[in-house]
Amino acid sequence: TTEIYTLSLHDALPSRDNEREATWCERVTYPNIHSIESNTPLKNFDIVSFSLQFEEDYFNVLETLKKANIPLKRKDRNENDPLIIAGGPCASANPMPLSDYIDIFIIGEGEVIINEFLEKFKENIYLDNFLDINGVYIPEYNNNAKIAIVNDMNEAYHITQPIITKSDDEDYETVFGDSIMLNVSRGCSRGCRFCMSSYLYRPMRETNIDKLIDTAIETRKNTGLNKITLIGAAVSDYSQIETLIEKLEERNFQISTPSLRIESITHESLKLLKESGLRTITLAPESIDILRKRINKDIPDEKIFEVIEDAVKLDFNIKLYFLNL
Repeated sequence: TTEIYTLSLHDALPSRDNEREATWCERVTYPNIHSIESNTPLKNFDIVSFSLQFEEDYFNVLETLKKANIPLKRKDRNENDPLIIAGGPCASANPMPLSDYIDIFIIGEGEVIINEFLEKFKENIYLDNFLDINGVYIPEYNNNAKIAIVNDMNEAYHITQPIITKSDDEDYETVFGDSIMLNVSRGCSRGCRFCMSSYLYRPMRETNIDKLIDTAIETRKNTGLNKITLIGAAVSDYSQIETLIEKLEERNFQISTPSLRIESITHESLKLLKESGLRTITLAPESIDILRKRINKDIPDEKIFEVIEDAVKLDFNIKLYFLNL
């Protein structure tokens, strides 16, 4: 689902959902063109921001703008139209496919930039006003943009009031529905040659355990959910993964994970995940040994078999990812 965020900067009131005064953010999910919070049409907001997670989102952006009666190309828009911005991994890797349609791209991690960006917008809505912000790329000026990175993950924005999709809602079914997503780390030091995240968002940065526990407890209070999905480019590389699982278990959380790095899985971490209620683990052998070495994922066959054997003994269901090379 394409993520769309909308901002209003006029006569907005602060709330616990929106921490900035005089700035109001609402959320939209494709294919809708009205916000979740107030059913306001996209066209009525000052800023419309797209999060580009996958290349297929490019088509959803254009369809959304068209349905919302916002001119597709930036050259056809005027001061009465919303400012159209985009971020996310696809925007950071290559903004050019949508450069005729997006006014401003946020390159990197948005919370580094967002406050300065909004202050600039309140002063002056013209594009050249944003040129001196690091991490901003403006196609009209084809300026150089340095990627913005959060240095301290404890200062990153950890969501405690997420949009929850129910697993029985076929129209909005998601992989991690009915789950609190806990961002344990960003970036990855592995350097697999097929992975965008490993190169864009270096270095790997970890969130402090106390911050993760506090975020989980606050989110459970807000949502009533008790299931945690640990999120990161390489979750099992988190240096205190076993301690984190133990602390979450002590607070009666059920824990799940996306694909785990085979090299960093231990028998103890598998055992802890099983005790927390996890039934299925996902591993990514990718291919045969010689091809794994070529893509810089040099995992010995023996390690793969060792982890699978441990998982079988613990009665896990096992899913395996392979690349179509």
